Amino acid sequence: MSCLLPAILIMTEMLDDLDDGMAHTHSRLRRENEHIAYVSEKAKAGGLCCTIFLLVVAIVLVAAIPF
Repeated sequence: MSCLLPAILIMTEMLDDLDDGMAHTHSRLRRENEHIAYVSEKAKAGGLCCTIFLLVVAIVLVAAIPF
């Protein structure tokens, strides 16, 4: 029985390390997901500005070309 105690302590320590690693990974994943959402919102806004700019250029070109 006494030889099982060190093995149990080692397994407990390993499980604690695994738990800490999983908590750290979960924290990073949550932070990265928030960052992705932020970048996606900025990309949508940037895409809209680019589309508006291209439409204005197209209108100017169509208006400038004589028929």
